[in-house]
Amino acid sequence: MEAQLEKIREKQVFTKVYQLTILYILEMTFFAFELLIVGKFANLTIISTQKAITISCNSLYIISALIFRRTVQFRLYPVVFAYTICIPFLNPFSNRKFLLFFELAHVLVIVIRGIWVLLFYKSFQNIFDWQNFLKFKSNKRLIGKYNLILFFKLILKKLTKTKLT
Repeated sequence: MEAQLEKIREKQVFTKVYQLTILYILEMTFFAFELLIVGKFANLTIISTQKAITISCNSLYIISALIFRRTVQFRLYPVVFAYTICIPFLNPFSNRKFLLFFELAHVLVIVIRGIWVLLFYKSFQNIFDWQNFLKFKSNKRLIGKYNLILFFKLILKKLTKTKLT
């Protein structure tokens, strides 16, 4: 039973990783178009380079946190996300409408990723806590839940034994 639950949780986590990877590819595509257009009109700035590094590192940060099940890394993601959402606004928006479209689309993809992580933040936190508890048997929040589960299993066994005899 536990092995099946573990497989289901593993599948859930990796579907989320695939979704984040698709968002990452979309985000990098918009950023590439943005750099292509900026490159035609002006030199690439330090902010554009910083933006590229921050965006790629941010997306890979959350993906690696999910794949390697690093609880602390996952819990620090809101701080990293807040920094990433500030980076596009450091560079002033262009007057060219085509470039402005790609810049805003890029910010929209970043916001979508942030909303996506926010929606699943609590469920991932529970999965990571449960896996850490199974590995180390030391999570105080889950020890009470685990003891409660054992208590109900014990009661269920006693009830089924008394009904059969």
